Amino acid sequence: MKGMVFISLLVIFIAISCPAQTPGADELYSQARDMERAGEYNDAFALYNQAVQQDPLHFRSYYRMGRLLKRAGRMEQATAAYMRVLQINPYYAPAYNSLGLIMKRNDDLQGAIEAYQRAVLLNPEFKSAWRNLGRAYFEKGEFNNAINAFEHALELDPEHAGSHQTLGLLYARSGELLLAQESLVTALELDPSLERAQQGLAWLHQYLDQSQIVFPDSTLMAASMGIPVDPYEEWEPNATDPWGDVERANELLSHRRLDKAIEFYENALENGAYGDEIYASLAFAKMQNGNPEGAILDYQAAIRAAYEPPAWYYLNLGLARSAVGDWRGAIREYGLAIRMDPYYPKAYYNMGVVRMRIDDVPGAIRYLRRAIVLDPTFADAHLAMGRAHESLGNIAEAEASYYTALRLQPNDIQTYLVLGELLEEQGKRIEAETLYSTILNMNEGTTELLEAQEAIRSRLQTMEPDG
Repeated sequence: MKGMVFISLLVIFIAISCPAQTPGADELYSQARDMERAGEYNDAFALYNQAVQQDPLHFRSYYRMGRLLKRAGRMEQATAAYMRVLQINPYYAPAYNSLGLIMKRNDDLQGAIEAYQRAVLLNPEFKSAWRNLGRAYFEKGEFNNAINAFEHALELDPEHAGSHQTLGLLYARSGELLLAQESLVTALELDPSLERAQQGLAWLHQYLDQSQIVFPDSTLMAASMGIPVDPYEEWEPNATDPWGDVERANELLSHRRLDKAIEFYENALENGAYGDEIYASLAFAKMQNGNPEGAILDYQAAIRAAYEPPAWYYLNLGLARSAVGDWRGAIREYGLAIRMDPYYPKAYYNMGVVRMRIDDVPGAIRYLRRAIVLDPTFADAHLAMGRAHESLGNIAEAEASYYTALRLQPNDIQTYLVLGELLEEQGKRIEAETLYSTILNMNEGTTELLEAQEAIRSRLQTMEPDG
C-alpha cells in the first residue's frame, strides 16, 4: 500500500524472521529500491530492514531507511539512521548531507554548515550538497561564503536555474551588478517562471543601461529583494577618527562581528588611539575569533598599558595560554589573577581545571573547593570537582558534586552524561536510565544534543540489567 504512514514500524531496527532460503542483503536492497521508486514506502522500508538484519553493516540500507523516515516526518529516527550509517562508513558523504538538512530544519545553521562541509570535502562533486551549503550560508548572512558555494555548484551543474537565481541575488547584494544581471538572465532563460529572478532583474534594469552603470545603495537594493541585510558590511575604518573607530569597534563586538571589530580596533591603535581597554577588547575579539596566539599578545599589551591591571586581564590571558596548551603559563597568569583579587571564583576555578590538565588532582581539588566557597552556585566548579573526585576514586564525593552541578544547571548535557555514566558503572541502572531519558526527551536540535542522544541510545542497547 502506498503512503508514508509507518504505523507498524515503530522502531527502526526491529528483528524480522527470515525463511531458510533468503535473498542476500544486496538483493533485498535492490528490491527495496524498486519498491521505493514505485511509491510502496512501507514495503520498501520492510525490505531495507531485512537487509540490515542479514548484514548489519549494510550502510546503504540504513541510509535509505533514514530517507524514508525523514519523508514521514520522523526526524529523530531519521537522524539515528544516518548516524548509524556514519558509524559503519564515516566517509559516506550523502549521510552528512542528509544530517545537514535535518539540522537546518531544526534551525541549527552552524551544525548544518559543518555537515555540508564534510559532505563536499568527502565528495567535491556533490552538487546538491554544494547548493545546500550555499543556502545555509545565505540564511546565516555569510554572503561571500554563499557565493563561493553556489559558484562551485554551478561549475558542476551549469543548467540549475535556481542556483543561477540565488547567485544573482547574492551578487546584487555584494554590489556586483553586471554579474548579478548575467546570472539572473541565465536563470530566467532556464526557467522563466522564477519570480525572484524576475523581480531582481526588474530592479537592476532601473540602474543599468547600455551607456552607464549606476551603483545603487546595495543595502536598499537587498532589502527590496528580500535578502538578509547586514547593516555593518559597508562600514570602513577612518584613519582620521581613531576614537570614533574604537566606538564603532565596540558596537561591532557587541554584535559579534568579530572580523570587522578586530579591523577597527587595530586601525584605531595604528592611528593614535591608546589604552589598556582597547587592547583588552581587541584580545577578547581575537580569542572569540579563534586566534588565542594574537589574544596573548594583546592581553600582554593591555597589562603593560594599564596603571593597575584588573584581575580579569590575567584571567583571560591565562585562558588564552590554556587554549594553546601552555599549562605552566596559564597557572602563572591565574596565580596573578588570584593575587590581584583573592575573592575571584573564576580564577580559582580555572586554576583547578588547568591543574587537572597536569595531573595535579589534589591541587585541583584545593582550588576548586575555594571557588565553590566563594560562589556556591558555580555549577561548572561543582562539575569539575566531580571529575576530580572521580579520577581519585572518590565515588560518593563525585556523585554528590555532579548532582549539585545538575541542580544548579539542569539543562547541561555533559553533566547528565558524566553522572549517568558514573551511576551506570556503580550498577545503578534505573537512576542512569532516568538521566539518559531526560536527554532523549530534549529537542533543541543542536549538534551536541544529537550526538549525545545517539551515544545514549547505543549505551542503552548494551546496558546490562541490574543484578
